[in-house]
Amino acid sequence: MTCKQVTPMKVLIVDDNDNCIQLLRQVLQFIPDTQVTEASDGCEAWWHLSDPEQAFDLLIADVNMPLVSGLHLTQRIRTTPSLNHLRIVLCTGLHDRKTVVAFRQLGIAHYVVKPFAPAVILEKIKLALASPS
Repeated sequence: MTCKQVTPMKVLIVDDNDNCIQLLRQVLQFIPDTQVTEASDGCEAWWHLSDPEQAFDLLIADVNMPLVSGLHLTQRIRTTPSLNHLRIVLCTGLHDRKTVVAFRQLGIAHYVVKPFAPAVILEKIKLALASPS
C-alpha cells in the first residue's frame, strides 16, 4: 500500500498591520495543510521570497506599506523568473481607477479592498489558487 504525502501549501502574508495579519491567519485556517510565514514590509517579504529553502505558493500582501510597497514587491516578483509560479492576492485601502489599472498591468486579478470580510478574502484566495499562475 502506498500513502500519498500531502505537501503543505506555503503562504507568505505581508502587512504592516498586526490586526490584518491575525485576520488573514484566521482565514487561512479554513484551508487545510497551510503553512504561514509573516513579513511586516516588502523588504522582509523579499528576503523570504529570495530564500531558496522557501518556495511559496501564495502571497497575500498589503499595497500600502513602508519601505517597499506591495505594488513594488509585485513588480519585482513578476520580473523574477523563479517566482513566476507565485499566485498573488493584494489588499488595499484604495479602490480608484489608477489602482485598478496598476493591478491589471501587473497581472493581478485578485485583490480585496480594506476593510474586508473574512469570507471575501477566503473567496479571493480560492480563486487565486484555482487560476493559472
